[in-house]
Amino acid sequence: MKDNRVILLDCFGLFAPDPFGGYFKRHFGEDWRQVKDHYCEGADIGGITVTEMLDQMKTDLGINPEDAMKEILSYSKPDPEMIALAKRFRQKHDVMLLSNCMDGMIEKIFAGSGFDDCFDHQFRSYQLHRIKPGKEIYEYVLQVLGPREKIIFFDDNQVNVDAGNHCGIPSVLFESVSQCEQVLFHEGY
Repeated sequence: MKDNRVILLDCFGLFAPDPFGGYFKRHFGEDWRQVKDHYCEGADIGGITVTEMLDQMKTDLGINPEDAMKEILSYSKPDPEMIALAKRFRQKHDVMLLSNCMDGMIEKIFAGSGFDDCFDHQFRSYQLHRIKPGKEIYEYVLQVLGPREKIIFFDDNQVNVDAGNHCGIPSVLFESVSQCEQVLFHEGY
């Protein structure tokens, strides 16, 4: 039987590398974050689809959308160790995804990996029309969860961790699967 605790986990950076990060780093060097944010934010918030984003990149940058998607997907492979750990957490606690993500990307990257079996619920930014680190997504999560004995959130981005803490969700910077396991199984969570 599960207790009244919730573990919130980010997706990219925990369960698989960020596919867009790899792509933009390779093609845009030092300015990659600004270029990635420029193109990805609209799809992460659900304002446009991935296809529309790639079409815009084709217009602006001359990329081939099919080749770009193939390369983007090549940067992100599921981490079976993190998937197994999340499934272990789920035996005792509610485990939920809280991720900035685009329509269809999780399905493409995690097909057949058992990823969906890790979660009781998934908060996906493109479906909620809210993205981290905006306070609106954290407030929404807290509203949906209602009173809980304890909540903890892991994210690999310090800005998102800081925003979670600021909004009242105890948040931890994810460093590794073993660090996550240590915090949850051995530090009294």
